[in-house]
Amino acid sequence: MFVNDDKPYNGILRYNAYSDGIEMKTENGIITLLKRSYLKARIGGKLYLIESYMVNGAIRKTYFVELSHGKARLLLKQGKKYVEARSASSSYTKDQPAKFEDINKYYIITEGEPGVEVRLKNKEVVQALPDHKKEVQAFIKSNKLKMKNEGEVIQVLNYYNTL
Repeated sequence: MFVNDDKPYNGILRYNAYSDGIEMKTENGIITLLKRSYLKARIGGKLYLIESYMVNGAIRKTYFVELSHGKARLLLKQGKKYVEARSASSSYTKDQPAKFEDINKYYIITEGEPGVEVRLKNKEVVQALPDHKKEVQAFIKSNKLKMKNEGEVIQVLNYYNTL
């Protein structure tokens, strides 16, 4: 864990995607850290940090996993959804136990702006980078990128950061 980008503070940490919080093990039990923009945590090789993002016209803050660096960055918001148990509706189906489902969303954040949710699709990534739209489209076309995975989006953002 890092406070104000100073030297790291070592502790036993985990990210709880269901409650969207970082938990730390102490002598007194497990505590959830407050969401403060000056706190960052490295858990399992992933850097978790607080950033602003836009949802339904409102700006909110949450933990993101930083996937790329620069003036435009790709961030991953990890989440979980609880699905209730379901009993079989007929003798042809089975009971479904309760479970947690992953809900992962990608966001692109440019300097000074809140994050914008994007699906890994060509059109949505280009729309998230409106100031160099034509150059980004030309780069995608010339490199034959399909924008189906994080690596290709990071390639585009690295190019965008050089403009």
